[in-house]
Amino acid sequence: MSGWDDPGLTKGKGGGSDFYSLQQGENRLRIVSKPAYIGKHFSGPGQQPIVCRGADEGCAGCIDGVKVSSKWLLWVIDRADSVIKQAELGYSIIKAINELGCSDQFGFESMPEYDLTINKKGSGLETEYSVLPDRADTPLTEEEKANVSELDSPEDIVESLKRPEEQTKTEPF
Repeated sequence: MSGWDDPGLTKGKGGGSDFYSLQQGENRLRIVSKPAYIGKHFSGPGQQPIVCRGADEGCAGCIDGVKVSSKWLLWVIDRADSVIKQAELGYSIIKAINELGCSDQFGFESMPEYDLTINKKGSGLETEYSVLPDRADTPLTEEEKANVSELDSPEDIVESLKRPEEQTKTEPF
């Protein structure tokens, strides 16, 4: 199997949804879209991040030399409340999911056919994550399939967030 073709692991209908945030301990979710890379600049504590547009596009964060925080935007179903939510996951989690996708036992072409449990332990720079697949495939319900089919692609969402007029509308992570 192949996993994701290229979710940008080299680092470099959206409105109205809840935003998924990993909690301490076990977080059970179902991925329902491919990830799209999104870089953000943080200018200081308590400040809203701005989405990186790249220095060539006049990104203020790049011009000021502010480090880019690399995340991947995707849609998930939060199994705690069965709500589809936008999530921003970090490199180590996306890499672990992609490794599952490339494995003989848990491989997938486009989307995993099973739920995942992401364990979060610690905080700040001391945070550790582990990603575990469910033991069995879990088909999406017809209602979940219908809801997923109405979502904007993560790539389209990221591109809209790069527009200057959208910079104040990003979710903090």
